[in-house]
Amino acid sequence: MLVAVSGIDGSGKGYVTERIVAGIQQKGLNAVAVNVDGWLKLPPRRFQRSNQRAFYRHAIRFDDMFEQLILPLKRQRSIRVEADLAEEDGHRSITTRV
Repeated sequence: MLVAVSGIDGSGKGYVTERIVAGIQQKGLNAVAVNVDGWLKLPPRRFQRSNQRAFYRHAIRFDDMFEQLILPLKRQRSIRVEADLAEEDGHRSITTRV
């Protein structure tokens, strides 16, 4: 099952997500939180005035996120991902294990 928690900055998405994951794990099931921040496009693309109505379509690299993280995680139940994360002044690379 894939569950998405969406909301504006500072709305408590991280807190709610932690509670959901903890509740699932307390029932003896595997659960993991995947933060979408690492899959954001750079601010000039994300915040283009013409894109305000379609923020999610233009702001997040969903195709990359699903191809590199979500679908392999579903198939393999474990994954090690090295990805370029968007920052205000460029990209930085990190490795993520889930």
